[in-house]
Amino acid sequence: MAGPQSACARCPKVLGASCCEVKPHEQLATLTWADVERVEAETGQRAAQFSEWEWLDAEHARAWLDVHPAYAAYLGPAPRRLTLRVVDGACALLVRGEGCSLGEEARPTACRIYPFDVTEGLLQVERFGDVVEARRQVEQVAAHACLAVEEAVSFESLHRAFGTTAAKVGALVERLRAEIADHARRERGAKSRSR
Repeated sequence: MAGPQSACARCPKVLGASCCEVKPHEQLATLTWADVERVEAETGQRAAQFSEWEWLDAEHARAWLDVHPAYAAYLGPAPRRLTLRVVDGACALLVRGEGCSLGEEARPTACRIYPFDVTEGLLQVERFGDVVEARRQVEQVAAHACLAVEEAVSFESLHRAFGTTAAKVGALVERLRAEIADHARRERGAKSRSR
């Protein structure tokens, strides 16, 4: 959980919204079945309490995969994406003002990687170089921003802000790739069993 002075704790106040909060037309992080099992084990909740399906038509599926190419194998025969459930504009697992209610190991892998991208040296958010401009972009729903990204002076300082290293992020990326492959196998298996 983020400490009181961390960028994650300050982000909603400074930028107007955190990565755990979304606008009405947005979705939260994509989950795999492995993520669901970890969250269920930690919280005792059923998947429906913290996750939901987003059904995608062909156009939306292509657009989503254009932005998230690492998930190419994710979509099975059913054009659906499992996401964290949104409750009152935020992740169902968020404790406002404190951060994620999950311990680090139970958090969805995509959440643990954020704001880093699965491609080494890239970020999932833009860097505006100015907190005021980042807030303006977030308020206009023109972009997503991350306070830690705005405050960092290097990738190393950004890793430190999240208490991680490039090697740890790399290991999480490999874990995500394996979980995506497993998710796709389970989705194909579920579809074949339902016939």
